[in-house]
Amino acid sequence: MQLSDVLYERVKEHWEEARNKPFVVEMAKGILNDSRFRYYMLQDYLYLQDYIDLLTKILALASDPALSDFLKKTIEETEIA
Repeated sequence: MQLSDVLYERVKEHWEEARNKPFVVEMAKGILNDSRFRYYMLQDYLYLQDYIDLLTKILALASDPALSDFLKKTIEETEIA
């Protein structure tokens, strides 16, 4: 059994609950209201900006080169997305 199978079995109930939320179902079907989608995208954008800011602050405090490299790469990949 693969790790992904083990993890899925442990959270199966929660996964199904999240998968069946009206927002997710409507987005998957392409029938999500435009204003709800815009709101979601704005919230996602704002979250990612805060995430990048936090990683940048941690990077400024990091003394371990491996951690610094990891943080730089994560920030770069997040900014590109």
